[in-house]
Amino acid sequence: MKNYILTVFFFVFSSVLYSQYNKNLVFFDSQMNIINPAYAGYQGDTSFSLISRNQWLSVDDAPKNSIFSFSSARENNVGLGASIFSKNTFVDKLNEFNIDFSYKLKLSEKTNLFFGLKGVLEFFKSDPSFLSNDTNYNDPALSSISIFSPNFGLGFLLNSEKYWFSLSLPKLFQTEINNIYSFDSSVITYIGTGIKIPLNDSFVMKPTILYRDMKDLKSIFDLSYMINFKDIIDFGVTYRTNGSVVFLTKLSVKGFDFGYGFETFRNNSIGGLNLNTHEFFINFSLNKKNTEIEPAE
Repeated sequence: MKNYILTVFFFVFSSVLYSQYNKNLVFFDSQMNIINPAYAGYQGDTSFSLISRNQWLSVDDAPKNSIFSFSSARENNVGLGASIFSKNTFVDKLNEFNIDFSYKLKLSEKTNLFFGLKGVLEFFKSDPSFLSNDTNYNDPALSSISIFSPNFGLGFLLNSEKYWFSLSLPKLFQTEINNIYSFDSSVITYIGTGIKIPLNDSFVMKPTILYRDMKDLKSIFDLSYMINFKDIIDFGVTYRTNGSVVFLTKLSVKGFDFGYGFETFRNNSIGGLNLNTHEFFINFSLNKKNTEIEPAE
């Protein structure tokens, strides 16, 4: 009984606060069009990606995320993309459909500026009614909610041979259901940057920073340090200022990328709950143009 009450409290608390950063992924760098539409087709190829993220495996009904995305470079400096984001957390279910458009402006031989627009359709449902204690008191916090919400986003990407800079707002408008509950349709600003530093003929160092900011929530920085070996394998670590540490690796073989990330908190046990998270990533690219600039990841 004690564990049940603790679990309920944990999820109610997390659904209001922590989950607002609903795309809290490890492999942001491999699916940046999820948060910035300017990345659609930026590598000059057509690619398909899938991410599966399972949080806090020792807890029943813990958050589970899955993302499928498509990105393609088209003619006339245009890029197109699409993605489906699904998240289940205890009593909450969120499905999000995104369409991305980007346009490339060539600034120099090795520097491009991309502009992106995003269309978003969100379907959200929450049904906490089974938590009711069967009294005559009608708790508004336990009311079922179902909502459809369209939205729009925009982004910019400055991409060079040795560095990149990204600025985006994947949702421009916040949807508030009532004064008790506001779901994941929140206005979040993402700012990211990274560089590539060759160490020798085989190894390249890739430090990156990703910043997330939303009103009424504490901002989060992702500080990543990756090492690439001959464009075959990446390995490294990410520290998040919310207290989590991520160890990740990615293998590239003949157009396929396979990745695994393990995320844990410095204090990874709350009330006996193990808060470790596993994330898996796969990407397939075709028709890649080697003449295109490849940014740091």
